Amino acid sequence: MSQTPSRLDGVPILGNAHQAINPLDFVEQCRDHPSPVVRAHAGPKTLYVVVQPRLVRDVLNSRDGRYRKPEHIRYGIDNFGGEIDPSVVSQTRSAWEPVMSSDGVQAYAKTLTGLVDEFLSGWDTGTVRNVHEEFRELCLRLACELFLDVESPLTGPQYSEMVDGFSQRFSPKNVAIDEVLPDWVPRLSQREHRTSRAHLKTFLDGLPTDPESTNGMLLSSLLDASADPDSKISESLARNEVGVLLIGAMEPFAVGLAIACHQMAVRPDVQAEMHWESREVVEGTTASLGDIRELQYTEQVFRETLRLHPPLYTMFRETAAAVSLGPYDLESGAQVWLPQWAIHRDASHFDDPETYDPTRWAGENDHSPFAYFPFGGGPRHCPARRLSLMLAKLVLATIALRYEVTPATTETLAVRPELALRPTSGVDLVFSGRE
Repeated sequence: MSQTPSRLDGVPILGNAHQAINPLDFVEQCRDHPSPVVRAHAGPKTLYVVVQPRLVRDVLNSRDGRYRKPEHIRYGIDNFGGEIDPSVVSQTRSAWEPVMSSDGVQAYAKTLTGLVDEFLSGWDTGTVRNVHEEFRELCLRLACELFLDVESPLTGPQYSEMVDGFSQRFSPKNVAIDEVLPDWVPRLSQREHRTSRAHLKTFLDGLPTDPESTNGMLLSSLLDASADPDSKISESLARNEVGVLLIGAMEPFAVGLAIACHQMAVRPDVQAEMHWESREVVEGTTASLGDIRELQYTEQVFRETLRLHPPLYTMFRETAAAVSLGPYDLESGAQVWLPQWAIHRDASHFDDPETYDPTRWAGENDHSPFAYFPFGGGPRHCPARRLSLMLAKLVLATIALRYEVTPATTETLAVRPELALRPTSGVDLVFSGRE
């Protein structure tokens, strides 16, 4: 028998808008509600917060178009070359297969290691570095040198400014304003977002269009697909996928690396264990892909970082038609939230969930599927999740080997939800070279 999800208490007119404007607290309230799907209202809009992993799985694994990304996501970071036909998503994802295959990884192994070595070798000992900005620059170099085989038209600071223009558009305040104001009403966030889109379009328009003219593993794969008469991937859609990589994938990864470094700095016991492991495993001063399998504790550190501080604090979907989710009926056009922040911190799935404990990932994990989903899931999962984990281990192990990392200030790490759950004022750390 179908049911209507229980409603979270709100106030007249606003409903739950005053709660949703602080989304981290809001999704925790929903998680602690008795119902696995919680109904809330932000003004006239209905939204459902799904906090049961099994139902999260059902939403993300849906392949019939019943759940789509909301308009503010589709316009904000998904569509740089026009509306995306959902039927081609699987084809764009398949373009990642050569990049992620064993042969693909081996083909760029030396390039990847060399990039990490060169990048970290520029860090003078004893200097204070905002690692969020540093890792943004690393991501830009990774994309240009490895995936695209192009010289970046942007400097690190220019790229960071462009990402900020996209990121701030997704702050709860700006999303709420966009819901009630028509597009023609001028506002700062809209102008900055349009400026960033224009800069990104210039970047994408300058990419090669002939697959024979590039050695970039992802770009050549996408262009090969666009040249196939049986493929639905157009040249503009190929560029669009690169845009999603540069903004939607790289920023969460940069945030994850930055917060992992912060955890190293404020937890000397964690850092000491990482240093010991790196000394035991790595030959020389830079971790390589041959070391990946043995860097088990380093992997646990990154996984735990993504659990406690998931760069994607929630995934947004919208019902394209009336749907049934488990025993619940959801109407067409409703927003659906799948909150990693709340589910990753649920005592039903993780012991002492507010405690940072990398060793919880040692051995077999008995948590429910989709109780941990930092990279999403289903047909639209992050295609670079395997590479992200490998690269994180290379970077973090090399840092632990070369440097002692300490906080530059006594301030606690504050985060704010935007495109990713980003640090509020950067992550300033001191890197002192080891003997």
